[in-house]
Amino acid sequence: MLGRWLFVAGVVVTALWFWTGVATAAAPAVPALSQDIATNQEPGIESADAQSATLIEDFRAMPARKRGRIELNWQYNGRSFSGAFVVERSTNGSSWRSVAACNIGYDESMTDYSCTDSGLRSGTTYAYRACIVARGTACTAATATRTVSVKAP
Repeated sequence: MLGRWLFVAGVVVTALWFWTGVATAAAPAVPALSQDIATNQEPGIESADAQSATLIEDFRAMPARKRGRIELNWQYNGRSFSGAFVVERSTNGSSWRSVAACNIGYDESMTDYSCTDSGLRSGTTYAYRACIVARGTACTAATATRTVSVKAP
């Protein structure tokens, strides 16, 4: 009898949890970000730490001449920093992976940066974002540039 009562109580608590929106409030806004990528709009920025993203200018992704490659380039005219530029790609707007060939250390003598992402599946649309990192190897939504979408040739 006690086991049955605990089961019913668990079902009621779970139902209330979903009904009040607690379960959905903690979930990431994947559809919104996917929509941002599809329409090439800037994703919502979650904190004031986004200033590093504004220092990267004219971030672009373009299909390369060779199949399965995308050319990425950007400019940086900000203050010197100790760290690197990290570029990430996604096919769904929620899972981001670092593009190893595009993670480039800062060089104060350069303003234009470029790299090539290769080994991509032709016909697939990829979203790219970039950020500046002092430590670590990943961007966050708050520090990343506006996403840029492009279809691999």
